[in-house]
Amino acid sequence: MVVWVRGRVDEVRVMVVGVRERVDEVRVLVVGVRRRVVDEVRVMVVGVRGRVDEVRVIVLEVRRRVDEVRVMVVGVRRRVDEVRVMVVGVRRRVVDEVRVMVVGVRGKVDEVRVRVVGVRRRVDEVRVLVVGVQEKGG
Repeated sequence: MVVWVRGRVDEVRVMVVGVRERVDEVRVLVVGVRRRVVDEVRVMVVGVRGRVDEVRVIVLEVRRRVDEVRVMVVGVRRRVDEVRVMVVGVRRRVVDEVRVMVVGVRGKVDEVRVRVVGVRRRVDEVRVLVVGVQEKGG
């Protein structure tokens, strides 16, 4: 969790690797970024062996431009209930891209949701990319 970042943030990464049990929530909160841009905010869930209920990225009170917010779920072997990206209360400038990428998922993906809430300016692009999803085994 990165709170009250006063300088430039090149990358904020959270990696959950080899989780053998259920993960209720994985959250990254970037709150009160006051200067410059946030180049990338990434949440990577890699090789999760159990069920992942929710993977959320919440960007609150961003006062500058956010170039990209990405959530990558890679190599999930079981069911993913929800993958959500929430951009809440963005007060200045635009959000160039909000992307959710589900890559190489071997199990079933029930829902992939992108929610943009309370944005007071325009949003250029909201993209959802589902790549190489194999609904049936093999």
